[in-house]
Amino acid sequence: MPPSPATPMPKTGDLMPTHGNRRSRVTGLLGSSRCDLAAHHLHPDGRTMPITVRMLWQPRDSAVVTTWFPELVQGPVWFLSVELLAAGCDAPAGLGDVSLIPHPHNPQRAELILVGDSGRACLSLPLPPLRRFLARVPGEHAPEARR
Repeated sequence: MPPSPATPMPKTGDLMPTHGNRRSRVTGLLGSSRCDLAAHHLHPDGRTMPITVRMLWQPRDSAVVTTWFPELVQGPVWFLSVELLAAGCDAPAGLGDVSLIPHPHNPQRAELILVGDSGRACLSLPLPPLRRFLARVPGEHAPEARR
């Protein structure tokens, strides 16, 4: 059963502050890997809103990263392909409901586009902590496997 956004994850140290200098943190939970990304929700009118994107990889479903937004108590849970996330760090990846596109002018960021029943969301993600998270996930997508 996937984690519910209302179910708190085990604490493994300080998580991201909600205001001020937002940071990302990568942690390991009993064979799993978790990453909290300090992202920005990009509104169509040009406004941005800070939001935490929490990603969890578990060995029992090794091709999937469970993704949700802790600030949204009743928010959606997304199941993203590890391969799509890894490919999207370097070049546009994904068709349909999920895409990850490196930012054309900022090599430290990528845009995660999610399309669901209630609409479309565009999130600006920091790439360095996403790459560190993916490096902790075993498989062919890992940076050392691509060399």
